[in-house]
Amino acid sequence: MKRISFVLLFIIFSYGCKNSTEENLPEDENIKENTTKTLVEESPVEEWIAISDLTKMVFFGTEPFWSLRFNNNNIVFSTPLNEDLTIMKHKQKIKTISENEIQVNGIVGKDSYLLIIRKEDCNDGMSDNIYNYSINVSKDDNLLYQGCGREIDLKKERGNFEDQIFMLIEDIYNRQEKEWTYFYDNDIKNFELYKEDEYFKNFIDCILDMGYTIKHQEGGYYVGYK
Repeated sequence: MKRISFVLLFIIFSYGCKNSTEENLPEDENIKENTTKTLVEESPVEEWIAISDLTKMVFFGTEPFWSLRFNNNNIVFSTPLNEDLTIMKHKQKIKTISENEIQVNGIVGKDSYLLIIRKEDCNDGMSDNIYNYSINVSKDDNLLYQGCGREIDLKKERGNFEDQIFMLIEDIYNRQEKEWTYFYDNDIKNFELYKEDEYFKNFIDCILDMGYTIKHQEGGYYVGYK
């Protein structure tokens, strides 16, 4: 039941409310090959979005469910229960193709993933919801994932992040079969999981880079908005 709850939180976080690892991303055989050959270089047109804007967005897809988030240093790709997890470096570089399209390279060791983000209507294929952004993730000219993106409502979605922090800590400790530790002197960067677990660190960095604060009080994790 606890692991099912974590999957539900993953989906809720990705899709929103209606009003340590360097592994290759698994390839979706149902998506046709993308022959676009592009590397991020200096932008030929004026930039309309920055990495700091992307940190306040979430990208996601289905079949299987996956989620992709930015922080100021990395791109975090994950699936429910972190069965597939990739941390990619983006080096703060964006290539602006047009007023509606950008490209970002995610680097994992010697491998490079190409992210194409477009400002356009996007349907997730599972609901009637229309999102404002689309995303393609490819490697070596092969399209791996297609999905949508949305801007995070920082005020309304604060509670989702509190729940996710708790569930993620629970999941990590259960997998490691370790005794739980919750206290970190009110600075989450001193917390042992932040120092030891790559995914947890990048997940927390995503939250902090959005502009949130994280405080500990009476055994709980409270996310605040500056």
